[in-house]
Formats: sequence, structure tokens, C-alpha cells
Amino acid sequence: MSEFPSAPAETPSAPVEPPDSTVPAVRRSTTGLPPWLPYFLLAVAPALIVGLIVYATAGGGGGGSSAAAAVIDGLFRSGGSGDIQSFKGEEPAGFPKDMPTYPGSKVLVSFLIQSGDGASYFVIYETSDDVEKVLSFFQEKFDEDPWQVEGAINSEELNALGFSRPDDADVQGNITITKSDLGPKTAIYVSFDDLTPSGSTPAADKPFALGLGHALPPGFPSDVPIYTGKEKSTVTSASFARGAGSTRYEVAFVTKNSDVDVIDFYRNEFQKRGWSVSDGQPLSARDFSLSIDFQDSARQQLQGSIRADAHPDDAAYTLVVLQVDVSATRGRGN
Repeated sequence: MSEFPSAPAETPSAPVEPPDSTVPAVRRSTTGLPPWLPYFLLAVAPALIVGLIVYATAGGGGGGSSAAAAVIDGLFRSGGSGDIQSFKGEEPAGFPKDMPTYPGSKVLVSFLIQSGDGASYFVIYETSDDVEKVLSFFQEKFDEDPWQVEGAINSEELNALGFSRPDDADVQGNITITKSDLGPKTAIYVSFDDLTPSGSTPAADKPFALGLGHALPPGFPSDVPIYTGKEKSTVTSASFARGAGSTRYEVAFVTKNSDVDVIDFYRNEFQKRGWSVSDGQPLSARDFSLSIDFQDSARQQLQGSIRADAHPDDAAYTLVVLQVDVSATRGRGN
């Protein structure tokens, strides 16, 4: 039985995990987003979304619905990494054809989040009809086979319903409907899960695409180079975290050179500096990556590890993860 969030007294100023009483019973797995994000969006995003719609379509956004869609896309992607696909002006790939949609409504933006445990869909529609009419439509349509309404709420603060498919325990979702005080638009926010383990509604696979690359973190030690071979390496992620006595840096990059070439490069580079280098340990019995551990032996102010293996999304590339711990006494960037 689906449950609904109590209407929040005010919109939170920062994303926080809602208390149990505010969480709808939508199951969430390893979709790449933090577990609180879908619930947070369900509770508070519709008001934000409808405001964006009104602002954009009134001309204030400068780019119409495209501007609103871009902001909403950013809201989703800020929740974390994962296989998130966005679709402007259309329902996501694999969205069920028999899902009831409100007549005459327009898709603003939609999202598909996939994992090995299934697929989650988020679709945002807009209409000029009032909330009561929209809610009545969905209550009627989702009470017909193969759907079933599990619960609904109609109040000043929140208008929503939860639905399921009695013939498929892996399918359920929620619909939230919000009217803006600023204009004639109504937003319809649909959250739908199909958590069939094999993924009963697969979307088109996205080919691996190498991005433009990212900058190294501030203070990253200059005597730990990024590998350069026959082809340029591309940094795909970079992070750092400061502790009480040291800073940890982690940089991932890809190259078309082999893992052997990469490890040999770093082994030789560090040994020329007089640093100690040893073979790294496998992460598990099924780990076939090559790795080394290193330390600036004389000063003992820097140590780390490098691991290289075939890229999981494209074996034509080698994925390299470089982790470095730098003592606070060493100085930044040295």
C-alpha cells in the first residue's frame, strides 16, 4: 500500500533525508541517486517545477520551456552520479505505453534512471486545467485494469495519488499535482518504478563517450604527473578531502594506452625520483587490475597508489585511478 508524505510546513532550505512519516512507499534501489532525492523531489519539487513553468512560459526565463527544463535537469543531476538520461519535451525511452497520461498535457522534461535492479522514470507534464480536474482524471484511470489506486490525498497543501499493478509487484508509482498561484499552469509530476531485476523496459544503450576532461584539484602535487603516452590522457573525475594532518587526492583518467604502459611509466618515474615503489594488492580474488604503491622515501610526506585496468564501459580505453595522500607539512602543490 502506497503512503503519501504529509505536506511540508515549508520548503527545506537544503536537501535532507525526510523523516519516516513523510516518505512515500516507493521502493528505491541502486539507481545512482542518493536515496533521499526522489522523496525530496516528490514532496517539494512540484511547487518549484510549476513556478519554473510559469516563469519560463511568461517570458521571464529568456528561453521558454527549454530554460525550465534545463534547470530541472540540473536539479536531478545534482543529486549524484549514475545512469541518468534526460529527455526534453518527450517521455523517456521505455516509458510504458499503457500508462495513463492527462489529455492535452505537454511533457516539459523527463528522466530515466537505470540500474541492474530495474528502471525508474520521472516525467513532468504541464496543463492549464485545474488540480481537481486532473486529480479526478487520474483517480478514475488508475482504478481501471491493469492499474490500481493505492491511496490519494486532496488538500490545500498536497494533491497526489499512489498506484500499483496488482499483476506485477515490481511496478508502482506516485503522481503529484500542483497549481501555481503565479499563473494558469498546473504541473503533473509522475514518479514510476519498474524494478524487475532484468529490467523489463530497457532503454537504448548509450555508447561510451569521452568527455572534455576536468581540472586537477587545487594543491595537487606537481611531482605526481598525469600519464602521457602516444595519445592524450583525459581526467574524468578529480576530488580532494582535507584531514587533520593530510590531504587525500583522488584522480581518475582514461587513456588508450595499455595498463602495462601506464604502470611501467609511473614505476620508472617514481624510481627516478628515489621513491619506494612496490606492487599493489588485488582488491578481490576477481580483481585483475595492475597496481603499485609508492612513497617519497626520504621525506615521508607523500604516499599513494595507482591502479589501472580496462575501462568497464569500453575495453578500448584503460581506466586509471590515482590516489595520493600528502602531509600538511609538505606544502601545497610541491
